[in-house]
Parts: sequence; structure tokens; C-alpha cells
Amino acid sequence: MNEPKAPESEEKESSVPLPGQVELQGVTEAIGRNDIPEADRRLTALEPFDKLPPAPRALAMTLRGLILHQQGKLDEAEAAWKSVTGMEKEVPGQAAAAHFNVAVLAATRDQLDVAITHWKEATRFAEVAPPLAVAAHMNLGSAHAKANRRTEAVDEWTKATKFVDVAPDQVARAHMNLADILRDMNEMQRSVEHYLETTKFEQQAPDVAAKAHARLGLYALNADRKEIAQAHWTAAVRLVPTTPVHFELGLLALTAGNRDQAKRHWVVAASQSQVDPVAAAKSHLNLGQLARDQKALDQTRAHWKESSELAWHLLRKGINERAVELLEVLRKSSVGEAQVLAELGDKEGAKSRSEDALEDLEDVLGFFQKGLGADSAEVDDLFKLLEGKGPVERALFARPLANLVAELARARVETGPFLGGNETELRAALEKQVELANRILRLDPTLPKPNAEPAQA
Repeated sequence: MNEPKAPESEEKESSVPLPGQVELQGVTEAIGRNDIPEADRRLTALEPFDKLPPAPRALAMTLRGLILHQQGKLDEAEAAWKSVTGMEKEVPGQAAAAHFNVAVLAATRDQLDVAITHWKEATRFAEVAPPLAVAAHMNLGSAHAKANRRTEAVDEWTKATKFVDVAPDQVARAHMNLADILRDMNEMQRSVEHYLETTKFEQQAPDVAAKAHARLGLYALNADRKEIAQAHWTAAVRLVPTTPVHFELGLLALTAGNRDQAKRHWVVAASQSQVDPVAAAKSHLNLGQLARDQKALDQTRAHWKESSELAWHLLRKGINERAVELLEVLRKSSVGEAQVLAELGDKEGAKSRSEDALEDLEDVLGFFQKGLGADSAEVDDLFKLLEGKGPVERALFARPLANLVAELARARVETGPFLGGNETELRAALEKQVELANRILRLDPTLPKPNAEPAQA
């Protein structure tokens, strides 16, 4: 099998979790902040802690810290837990929990270095408090990932994978995190290996295993291994029916000639706009085409209206790696609506929808203007500005801008019959715009450059 490529249809934004409000460690009942009198009463009951032997004293201070934390008295809570960290010889388990709690508190205050120090301390107690140790390794990995220290993150999550007998669900998440971050580091073979390891924990962590199957399906599809892709996506849906892979399963079903099965998958994907809105927009587009093939034009128009509105809403949020897909969806669905209106005999409606379709695509240029900080939304001005940008901006904006230029020109040709345009002139303009799009596309530093060297005999 060739070196796997990162899935093209997937957002490059890393899915590695970042530290946040991690569950505090200790033994106590939940106390709401509104229950202050009850909390104060319990604090008073814990006050003679200095006369207690080490074990009950450590437990009392741990409880004290938890109650103070619930009251919002964070500095006092931190002091209580820190007093326990010095008792590791007498009560190593409570000392480990105290280090963990201080780290959690520091992480919520964005004091990552402090959090890392105390989580490292917690990992020293793996023999007496293994669940805390694996949780600490997981959080250390997340903290390092947030600080863009990827090598350190990989090291911590690798250590977490050793605790299979203690916390198999956390081990599954550790493998998933490793797979994701290695993908972002372009270490694709190692990434695939960890996704495969994640799938071994279907019983202990079905949600995580489903995500791993979904990613492996994309890798397999990119390698043109459709049977393997379908197997992984089917497994993902078996584990978690709402896993956002129904769009891809629909494509495979259509390729196999099963239109009914494709439709069923796309109906599910279209309903998951909160989970994967891009797939939902693309599914509505495809459902509209299926309906059109059946001459169900009202259904076609309804699906394409939903598709264009979803695509427009997502593009308004800002230009990102999936803008290329969305621009094509916006053009096909909005122009398609105009064509359906014409077929229904509504010429004025077709003209109005054509004007709106062109206006929507032209308005997207304004999003590029905002993203690039340009003075105008003219394509030539955006192109010249993008030429002077660094590789990060060019990698983000070049491909979507090139795609928009071409899609807008195609839309003008397709709406020409409804707006009275000259087809010959519009097609000549399309050729020029495609040339411009190719020039813009060459600004993308992530794309291979054409070989300018003469061929050797």
C-alpha cells in the first residue's frame, strides 16, 4: 500500500483536545455554589485537621479544597491542595490527587506551565494511583499540543497508551490523539497505525473507535480502496449511527448503482447539519439531482434551496479549507434552482434567481477582501495583494479564490439564457477567467510546481 495521504475532504484543523475543566479528584458530594451555608458548615467540621493523623488530615484538606473550589474561592482551594502535595511519603495517593487538582486549576487559569509541572508530578505515582497517572499523561499531551510542542505531546500520549488494563477508554483516546497529531505532522503511516489501534477499543470507547473508522475510510478512499473505505464507514455507523460518514457512503452506493441506498444515506447526512454542515449541503445538492432525475421538480428545488442556503451561511463565517467545496455547491444549487424554475414555466422567477445566484457569488469576494485586509473586492486587486502575502495566507486563500473566479464565470454562462447574455461572449470570458484562476492557483505553495527544466534525452 502506498504512503497514505491526508484525507482531502477533511478539515485540517486539528481535532486534538485541549486542556479545560477536567474533573477534580477527591471524595465528596457535589455542592452547588448556591448552597453556601451547607458548604460553610462542612468547612467548619473539617477545621481541626491539624490534629489529625496524616491520612485523614490529607483527606480533610482535599475535601476542603474541593468545597472552596465549588464556592469560587480558588486561591484558598489551591493552598489547601498544595498542603497535601507535601505529604507524598505518608499518603502518596492523596498527594497525587492534590497535584492533579492544582494542575487542573492552573489549566483553567491558562497557566499551562504550572499545570504541566503538577501533572508531571502526578505521573510519578503510577503504582499507587494509576488512573490519575494516565489522566495526567493525557492532559500533559493536550497541554503540550496547545503550546505547539508536538513532540512532547506525542511522548505523553504514547505513555498513556501503556495503561490498557487500567483505563482502556483513555488508551483509545490516546491512540486517537496520536493519530490526529501525527497526521498534522504529515507522518501518515504512523497516523494510520494509531487509527487502527483505536479501532481495537470498540467496546470500551465506541465513539472514539467510530471516529477512527471514519478517518480510515477517508484514507482508504484516497488510495482508491473503495471496499476498505466502505467497510470502515459501515463499522463507524454500526458503532455510532450519527457518525458523519453517510455522505461518503451515499457516493459509494451511487457508484455501485444503488440509487435507493444512496438516497437513504444522503437523507441522514442532510439531517446532520449540526454535525457536518458541509456534508449536509452536499447531500441536499445530490438529493436534488436524484429528485430531478425522477422529474420531481418541486423536491429538487426544495433540496437545492436548502443546499444553497447552507453553503452561503458557511461561507459567511469565513474562508477556510472547505470553501472550495462550498463554492461549487453554491453555484450548482443556486443556478440549478433557476433552471428548475424555468422548467416549471416561471421565467421571471428563473431570471430573479439567476440574478441572486450571481450576486451571492460576487458577494463572496467581499469575504476574501475582509480575510486579506484588502481595499477592494476586485479580483485583480485581490490577486495582486495575495501575490505579496506569505505562504500561510497564500495556502489558505489561493485555491478558494481561484475556484471562486472559475465558478463565477461558469455561473454567468449557465444563467445567460435567463439574463439575456451572449453565449459566445460569456464562454470567451469563461476561458479568460479560467486562465486567471490557474494563475491564482499557482500561488498556493502547497501545490506541486510545474517542472521548468527541459526533458533529458
